[in-house]
Amino acid sequence: MYIELRDWSSGYSADFARVANNINIARYQRDLFPHPCSQVSAERYIRVCSDSDDICSKAIFADNSFVGFVGASRKDDVSQKSAELCYWLDEEYWGMGIMTGAVRLFTDYYFENHDVVRLYAITFSDNIGSCRVLEKAGYELEGVMKKSAYKLGEYHDCAIYAAVR
Repeated sequence: MYIELRDWSSGYSADFARVANNINIARYQRDLFPHPCSQVSAERYIRVCSDSDDICSKAIFADNSFVGFVGASRKDDVSQKSAELCYWLDEEYWGMGIMTGAVRLFTDYYFENHDVVRLYAITFSDNIGSCRVLEKAGYELEGVMKKSAYKLGEYHDCAIYAAVR
């Protein structure tokens, strides 16, 4: 399957809203992630996540179909050479290696185009698929933060993974 990362466009908002309305995706996202998601809230999220000095994000396409998101937000102060990676994928495409490929592509792109030495991702420890994506993309587990997230009325341990150049 051909994987491509594209710059965001408001033209992707209908597809974004369709994917974001899946609770199986939303349950593992930060509260900023719109769920339930209207086309208006999708457009707002796309604007927030569009490239700026601190944020770089891409729409993921597989065989010319919109399937997800990958991005990074650069940190500040003493963490100014680090950026946090985030991503999600349409459930219809889980288990096909698409997200692993997209994370690899984005990691290479980000390191080549941004003055950072570390990309890290924080994922719920019980999100086994996400942990595997990071491991297969070459990220190393740095540790587990106990009960560090509270989502949908439940506490979650979070794993932190990093790639360093």
